[in-house]
Amino acid sequence: MPATKRKKDAAPKEKPGEEELKAAASTDAVEKAVFIGKKPVMSYVVACLTHLNTGSNKVTVKARGRAIWRAVDTVEVLRRSFAKDLGIQNITLCT
Repeated sequence: MPATKRKKDAAPKEKPGEEELKAAASTDAVEKAVFIGKKPVMSYVVACLTHLNTGSNKVTVKARGRAIWRAVDTVEVLRRSFAKDLGIQNITLCT
């Protein structure tokens, strides 16, 4: 059976959604979010600090159910210990 040849002039296809990620990364309006789960609070504090140190001026902390208290603790530790000038823009609770 003869081997089939691939067209060499065809450009390699990008993964689906890769163009949207490139476009979103190029704009400054990319929202950085930290999703709160079952890890210790300091893990999420470090994640928020990492986002803030990479040039982002806004970090969204998201949690559901029992993890809400951990999200509140995360923001309070950030405000009181690490980022003294940190402001809270909005608090939203949905059911």
